[in-house]
Amino acid sequence: MDLHPSPKPWGLIMLLEIALISVGFCALAALGFIEGRRRQFWEQAMGYKILEGVDDRNALAREVVRNSHDINSLKRDVADTLERVRGLEKKGKSQTLQASAPLPQPLTSNRPAARMHPPLYSPPKALRAANDPVERRVEEAAPLSPNAIRAIVDNALQTRQITVFVQPIMRLPQRKVRFYEMYARLRARPGLYLPMQEYQRFAGPDAQAEKLDVALLEECLRMLVKTAYLSRAIPFFLNITPRNLGSRTYMKTLLAFLTDHRHLAGRLIFEIRQSDLESLDLQHRSVLKGISRLGCGIGIDQASKTDFNLQELQDLGIRAVKVPASVLISANRNEREHQALKKTKTLLEGNGIAFIVTQVEDETTMKTLLDYDLHFGQGHLFGRPDLQGAYQQKRVA
Repeated sequence: MDLHPSPKPWGLIMLLEIALISVGFCALAALGFIEGRRRQFWEQAMGYKILEGVDDRNALAREVVRNSHDINSLKRDVADTLERVRGLEKKGKSQTLQASAPLPQPLTSNRPAARMHPPLYSPPKALRAANDPVERRVEEAAPLSPNAIRAIVDNALQTRQITVFVQPIMRLPQRKVRFYEMYARLRARPGLYLPMQEYQRFAGPDAQAEKLDVALLEECLRMLVKTAYLSRAIPFFLNITPRNLGSRTYMKTLLAFLTDHRHLAGRLIFEIRQSDLESLDLQHRSVLKGISRLGCGIGIDQASKTDFNLQELQDLGIRAVKVPASVLISANRNEREHQALKKTKTLLEGNGIAFIVTQVEDETTMKTLLDYDLHFGQGHLFGRPDLQGAYQQKRVA
């Protein structure tokens, strides 16, 4: 019997224990590394979210600032426009006129749509009016003496005997109404009205001429308010002159209207003759730009020169250019001029500026212009200026 057993392998056991401890430490280190990386990734993700939130907040703050800047800019435009008009007034006028009576508030109507006639324009009716001898006399020069015309002007200012006529501007080739142009006429007697070129020569001194301009503007704006309820919001062209741009009373009347009827600004296009536009000084141009910034459109009328500067047109806020049919017919005689004019038309329309041919009086003229692929036309062929009642919806009895 062996009384002395062999000794236990303590060295091996210690080695195993050390190995296990090392493995445990390695596992803990690995877990710590993994947890550290996970926390690092979480911190990065949270950092990105915080940065995104900051960016969103900054973007919102910038948007608020931009909107505030736009509002302040609009207020400054109105104030600057009035200030420029005052400066022009001091140069060319010796007296200040009182602002005219405020315009009426927009009309409200509870009329059901089913109880109304189709809106505004009926080509057969307009063509019948063009052949009516009473309506033809509206376009003819009134056979009245200068004293009689002066008396009519005085009476119109006192009694507001001012009538607004409208003429359609057609979308071609469909011949559907796209715009109207407003004309203010003075009633001489039943069936006979004085066009602007007849009565403005006898308007008297500048003060009376300014009163007449403001009265005509108010009548046109009243018509715009009266048609505001119509479902077809058709824009109106209205003539404006350098004298109007320099008139404080005229501009105050217009700015007051746009303040109370901001939603109607887009339906107003103030057209100025090309010759008048070219003669405007910087102050008058600034007033014209101010009108554009307030939401109204600007148009060029009687454009005989078609080498337009696109950047200048966009800077002024030009929305339409009217070119007489005679200019297009004249260009037809030279192939180079013909192609240049077609290129100009394409350039304008490609930049959102309507190219409107005017003084289209008959079908023969229209056929001569077919090669231009015109999109808008105005003239007696499409309808003569007619009384406003012919273009308003009337309630069915």
